This record gives sequence, structure tokens and C-alpha cells, in this order.
Amino acid sequence: MSDPRLDPGAEKRRFRRVYFAFMVQASDSARNVIGRCQRISSSGLYVFAPDPFPEGHPVRLRFALPGQTELLDVEGKVLRSRREDPAAGVMGGMMVLLARQRPDSEQAIRQFVLTCILREQEYGGNVLPSEGPDAAGDVIPIRFFGTDLPLDEYVVNISEGGAFVRTLQPRAPGSQVLVDLYLPGAAQVTRLSARVAWHRPADPAAPGLSGMGLEFLGVTPELAGNLRSFVERFGNESA
Repeated sequence: MSDPRLDPGAEKRRFRRVYFAFMVQASDSARNVIGRCQRISSSGLYVFAPDPFPEGHPVRLRFALPGQTELLDVEGKVLRSRREDPAAGVMGGMMVLLARQRPDSEQAIRQFVLTCILREQEYGGNVLPSEGPDAAGDVIPIRFFGTDLPLDEYVVNISEGGAFVRTLQPRAPGSQVLVDLYLPGAAQVTRLSARVAWHRPADPAAPGLSGMGLEFLGVTPELAGNLRSFVERFGNESA
């Protein structure tokens, strides 16, 4: 599964990067929908997709969990669905409840979710970092996986130098934002500044492509090492 549309600026890439939201293929007998997931539980997952299947629709899902190569093949049913509508500020997606699964697939998902839950609990006491920008303002959480991620934007991929955020309301190039990094294995959340290097505004004629590329600023050697380790562990592509 690949989606080159979600890899803008690939020719300019200086760092190896990893997809933060994993690819999901949802299909029935008539069509395939390619989307991305950054929210998953043992009972279901939320798939960001501009033109999702309607509510109540049975679907077959195929995906590989982050850091794993084996493709899981499971059946599900769409619980909630909404088509992308840039004019209304609505990002498309569907909540899919998982139905019949093979025991090995069910165990793989449960183990992955448990790992994420444990990491979320560790983050609980470290919402703010001990160093880095502390000014209140526009903060974008880059959280590996979790249950409280916002639905109006998500992180497509990340590298040592920056990240691509999928959003219907990208900030203007040159704008500065704050980023909270939640990385597996890190002792605490790290807050740092980022600059919007480029953006692609929402276009009703081309749904699913809007977003902005963030360039991390003031990355310390320790943070660079943590990001490098994350990408090496979970990455599957290189520049």
C-alpha cells in the first residue's frame, strides 16, 4: 500500500522519516478506500479518509501496525462516517468497529494498544517539559498514538528535522507554532518551536491533500538522538 499524494516535498527531504499515522485499506466488493489511522483500540479504529464508506457499511480492513511488517486482514462495520467538507471545516473519516478477527490478529492489536496505553500513562505526569518554550499559544501535539487526539488534524509523518501535519486549516508559511513531542521511549514530553516551511490550503476539488510541513527549531542533540532512534525503529522509508 502506498499513497504518494501524501508525500509532498519528497525531493526536498534531508532526513529519513517515518509515517506517524499508518496506512489503512478499507474495501468492499465495489471499491477501495485508502486512509490513515492515528487512533486505535482493541475494538475499533478511526480512519481518516476524504470519502469514507457510509455508516452501517461492512468493510474489510488491511493494515500493518507501526513497527511491524505483517499485514492484518480483519472485518469491520462503519459506526460513524463523515465526508470531507473543507468549506465547513470537516475532515473526512470513519470509525470502524472490528468484527471477526483471527486470534493472532486480535492479539497483535491488543498488545499494540496496551503498549500505547502504558505510554499514555507515563506521559500523564509529564504533560509539559522541563525545558523548552513554555509560552502559551498554538500547540500541536505529536503523540505517537492515543485516545484523545483531535479530529481536526493529525501527523502524517515525522523526521529528525520536522513533520507533516494533515489539516484543513494550515498556518501560513513562516508562521511559528509550538510542538509537544510524545515519543515512545522518551522520559518526558518535549516542547519545541517549529516553523511552517510550506503549506497546501484545503481544496474541495482535491480533498485529502491539505496540510503543512513543519521545520523543528532549536533541536538539541539529545532530542535529535531520540528522534533518530524513533525513526530507525519505526521507519520503513528513507530519503
